Amino acid sequence: MAYPRIARMRTVADFRAYCAELGLSIQAEDTVETAPRSPLAQSAEAGGKTLGNRFVIHPMEGWDGAPDGSPSELVRRRWRNFAVSGAKFVWGGEAMAVTPESRANPRQLIIQSSTEDSLKSLHAELLETQINPAVAMHGGYIALVDVDEDTVYIRLEGGCQGCG
Repeated sequence: MAYPRIARMRTVADFRAYCAELGLSIQAEDTVETAPRSPLAQSAEAGGKTLGNRFVIHPMEGWDGAPDGSPSELVRRRWRNFAVSGAKFVWGGEAMAVTPESRANPRQLIIQSSTEDSLKSLHAELLETQINPAVAMHGGYIALVDVDEDTVYIRLEGGCQGCG
């Protein structure tokens, strides 16, 4: 069975007609709103916190780690891009193997003693280059203290104003 590409449906009417042909009840807006009016650009409540928008990144295991299971430059670039994407929430973290034999693919990251320093380095890089510049605008700083198994320890420093 051949499926038409959604991109070939040039109008909302084309998309609605295809959904009807399939017997699907899928609603579609007549226009696509852009920020700041887009529903995705609106804040959202989650876990008692307010997120700045509704874009969420859910990283899975990548195919871009080094052969030894440590973060490669491609992994670092991917995580830097997550940080600058504008998404206000990262759901979970990278799925990592705990032994080379349990990898889902040959380039999946591995949490083991031989990769510990490189994983800590990735955390520190993201903290320094992506998170701290934003925190510094409010007079604060976040220091990476330690990573112990599945817990990252940070120290909040400075005098953040208006972040209460």
